Amino acid sequence: MGKISEWIRRRWIGCLVAAAALFAGLMLAAAVLLRAYAPALSRERLESALTAGLGRPVRIERVTLSLWLARAVIENLRVEPGPGEGAEPVLRIGRTEVRVGISSLWRRQIVLSTIRLQDVGLRVAGSGRGGSVPPLDIPETVDLGPVTVRIGAVRIGRGEVVYRDDARGLGVEARGLEAALRPARRGVDLDLRLSSLSVRAAGGLETITGIQASGWLHRDLLSVRSLAVRWQDRPIRVMGEIRHPFAAAEVGLRIEGEVDLAQVSRRLETPWPLAGVAEVKADVRGPLNALHASGQVSVPRLAAGPVQAQDVVVRGRGSQADLGLRIGGKVDLAPLAGGLNAPWPLTGLAAVDAEVRGAPAALRIAGSVGVPRLAAGPIRAQDVSARGTWSDNVLDLTQISARIFEGTLDGSFRMPPDRLAETRAAFVLRRASVAALETLAPGPLGFRGTLDLKADLEGDPRRPENARGRFRLTANQLTLPGDLNRLGAGTLTAAGTLHGAIAVLDEAVGRWAGGRVRVSGRLDAGGPAGLRFAADADLGVVAPLWNLRDFAGHAAVTGEVDGRWAEPELTGQARAAPVTVAG
Repeated sequence: MGKISEWIRRRWIGCLVAAAALFAGLMLAAAVLLRAYAPALSRERLESALTAGLGRPVRIERVTLSLWLARAVIENLRVEPGPGEGAEPVLRIGRTEVRVGISSLWRRQIVLSTIRLQDVGLRVAGSGRGGSVPPLDIPETVDLGPVTVRIGAVRIGRGEVVYRDDARGLGVEARGLEAALRPARRGVDLDLRLSSLSVRAAGGLETITGIQASGWLHRDLLSVRSLAVRWQDRPIRVMGEIRHPFAAAEVGLRIEGEVDLAQVSRRLETPWPLAGVAEVKADVRGPLNALHASGQVSVPRLAAGPVQAQDVVVRGRGSQADLGLRIGGKVDLAPLAGGLNAPWPLTGLAAVDAEVRGAPAALRIAGSVGVPRLAAGPIRAQDVSARGTWSDNVLDLTQISARIFEGTLDGSFRMPPDRLAETRAAFVLRRASVAALETLAPGPLGFRGTLDLKADLEGDPRRPENARGRFRLTANQLTLPGDLNRLGAGTLTAAGTLHGAIAVLDEAVGRWAGGRVRVSGRLDAGGPAGLRFAADADLGVVAPLWNLRDFAGHAAVTGEVDGRWAEPELTGQARAAPVTVAG
């Protein structure tokens, strides 16, 4: 057993010695290789090669070679500006560490396995005509005199990038840059992190944080495999491509994320303050000055001034010249009524479905609103719905329906907001309960029956007392209040016109068992004015209703009513011919 242990120990020692010898050999080979290529890594040779490759003067303070570590260190590299690019260096690198790969032994070129750049500052100048674009056609190998160099990977730490376009008043600053870059397909394959990115434009300053991205950059194309950022502490993800990123950018991007609407309303100065979080899924394409967007925006809970909405969803497409959107959601009517100073408090949840199309300056909106249960002051309604359009600055509700006053309502409404006096409304109320309509009266009236009403009205809805129009009504199974209910159920028909607070009865006719009443004239808010009436009764039918069984004959009453509703003034005459009393 002891011999076996001794054999294992010696075998491990042999392996370690062999590994150490191999490592030492590789280090020696790398040192020899670095010494062989040292002339190509001199400061002068590097400055010359980089100047030719970048098209701008390049200055290097010092180059240090570490033979045993197969490493070269370049300190304080500067790429000087070209014509019209100002006085500051375009690129500054505090420390560049270059490591030579072992693969250089079997490749007939220097393989720089890793280049580390620290304390990097890149400055890009733009102009209204498209700006200066750095040369981004990067080959996989670079010739340094007689030597060919292949770059493996470049790692950047503590970087900063500044973009300025004074002609357009645009500035971009990227700070806290940590990146890994690899030459690929004559471009750069990159993965990066940024602590912050600030964009300053005419509209102010915006900053996004927590940036993580990967993509490929070549000449005038930036391909974004993934981009994750946070704006106002909300996540946003982007993928796609950007053409001419340093000039007249043209994008083709997929964007998903969350947006704080309160922050949006502060920046866009919306008519009402917004509150809520929007979930966005969109495709954005085209040049920055003519973007086209399509996708969906969802807001579980939205507040816009007096509007409180739920489950808001906007789908479609849009640009500066044209919109095509589908909007849906639910709106709480209680805060809306309070914000608009409605005459009655409202309660109910309205479901909205609308299509928005056309140029932003001339939108056409078509849609519907449904309220399962609505309360407006003393009025209760169910299954309220409205369909219509907004076009040419006119609101046109062509279909309005509801179950109200135990009957049904159908109508239409047309309103030009800039000419409110031309507002028109038409409605038909069928089989409404007369008792239910008493909720609109100051007190109980005692009438019972059903009512059919048709009306056409015109006027400023802010001043209902000035409305004008025509109406026609029919009441069936109508019973009168108090002792008059002994007449039983009858019918009433009426037609007339409205002129502000004045109603003019062309004719109203009521018929009950054994009697008939005709009324015409004017009614206003203060009381009747020249209201004429005529009533006739068959005493043989009417008298027994009051236990007067021996009367027979015909009685007629005519007259006129004026004055106030509280103290009416009645004038008239009565006649009976002939009247008989049995007994």
